Amino acid sequence: MQSSSLQPLVPPKRRDRLQSSAPILAMFFTLGVSLADWFEQGIFDREKTVYEAHLKTGQFSRIYWLTYGGPEDRKLAARLQRDGRLHPAIEVLAVPTILNTKPGKLIHSLLAPLLYRRPLRACDYFKTNQMMGAWTAQLAHQIWRKPLLLRTGFTLTRFNTTAASPLTRKLYGAIERIGYSAFSHATVSSQHDRDYVLQRYGLDGDRVSVIPTYIDTDAFAPQAVPKQERKLVYVGRFVPQKNLAAAIEAVAETSFELDLYGSGELEGELRERAQRCGARVNFCGRIPNAKLPDVLNRYRFFILSSHFEGMPKALLEAMSCGLVCLGTSVCGIIEVLVDGVNGISIADTRVEAIRDCLQAIECSYDTDTLDRISRQARQTITDRFSLQAYIKHEYSLFKQNVISQS
Repeated sequence: MQSSSLQPLVPPKRRDRLQSSAPILAMFFTLGVSLADWFEQGIFDREKTVYEAHLKTGQFSRIYWLTYGGPEDRKLAARLQRDGRLHPAIEVLAVPTILNTKPGKLIHSLLAPLLYRRPLRACDYFKTNQMMGAWTAQLAHQIWRKPLLLRTGFTLTRFNTTAASPLTRKLYGAIERIGYSAFSHATVSSQHDRDYVLQRYGLDGDRVSVIPTYIDTDAFAPQAVPKQERKLVYVGRFVPQKNLAAAIEAVAETSFELDLYGSGELEGELRERAQRCGARVNFCGRIPNAKLPDVLNRYRFFILSSHFEGMPKALLEAMSCGLVCLGTSVCGIIEVLVDGVNGISIADTRVEAIRDCLQAIECSYDTDTLDRISRQARQTITDRFSLQAYIKHEYSLFKQNVISQS
């Protein structure tokens, strides 16, 4: 429902309908990503949470997901709804069978605003999930004249650039320039990302907001279970950005053991490195996000040795569970982790810095200090990163900023 101060900005016919029922939202998946991908990667329960929260609070009456799966996405959504795992007011708009190929999905990203014109015309707001493929939402925004919230969880031109080729970096820049050329309001997950896009693309600061990544603090909560005091846990992808090779080599020089949950392109290399340097490392495979709170609560320490981050969700989930989190002093991590207060900072990304941090914990940190850091980590997340705070902030943009800028 729109506030009375904003009603003159909304066309009369549309205002009458909004007064009689909650608005409708269309969320555009990242290019190439399907509902089945969310499910197989174990992130479905995490990703759906914010949309179900919007529906349960009555802020929206229906939400469309435009995905990049074919008919299997619609069947999966129907099965999840029958099992009570997906809200019945969420409807999947998937890729037609004829376009369900890799090149076809790129074509679909351009045709979707017309292929799904009936549900999109019925929507009140559009929203992107990431920048990659945001042009689909922008086309719909231009054709159907609905406010667009351009949401990005990370900034392409700052993400994984160490492994990207010059051509890829240029492509990322072009995609972002297009993305920031047509929108009503934009959100990023961290202050350093906001500063970056404002400067790089010359954007009006009033049109870009920071909404930090949300955490389901009820699910990710401390549990009164025994902790493994000499084990470190990591959850995420095995990619160069995460600097796991350095963490493995550092662990080899300490009494710690490292449990790695996830998968990725470097798994074989990391296994070989752990064996070669004699580090005690366990490769535990992927784990569904719904099971992650129980796993995290078995540990005292979480480690994130990354070269850079946006706003690392795995770190926030570990802090929410009250783990003592070790993180390198890089963008994204230092925005949330304060050394000796709600976590422990690693001076830099070198093996020696990680090793020195671990050895300092072995020698200098007592149980009372670690318990205090654990409590403060949990408090940081409940104060700044709760799901309730996220949906309240996001919906305020839909009601105010997005409408006033459209």
